[in-house]
Amino acid sequence: MRRPPFQQVERVSRYHEPCPRRALAQRVQASRESYAALSRMLGRADGYLGRFVNDGHPTALSPGDHRTLAEFFGVEERGLGVRDLWRR
Repeated sequence: MRRPPFQQVERVSRYHEPCPRRALAQRVQASRESYAALSRMLGRADGYLGRFVNDGHPTALSPGDHRTLAEFFGVEERGLGVRDLWRR
C-alpha cells in the first residue's frame, strides 16, 4: 500500500527557514529540470529526489547533495531550506 504524499509544514517555525522539501519542489517547478535528471546529476537513482519531496525519505539530504543542488540553482544553501532537520 502506497503512503500518501509527505506533508511538511511550510516553514520550520523555530528558525523561520524554508522547508527543504518545499523549497526544492519550488525550484524544480520553476526550472525545466526533472527530479530524475537532478537525481542522476547527484549520482543517485532516478527516484531519489522525487521520494525525498513526495514521500519524506530520506529524512534529509546529505550535505554534499544539498550543496550541489544549491550551486546548480544558483542559491545559497539556506535558499534550499534547513539541511539538517534535527539541528539545535
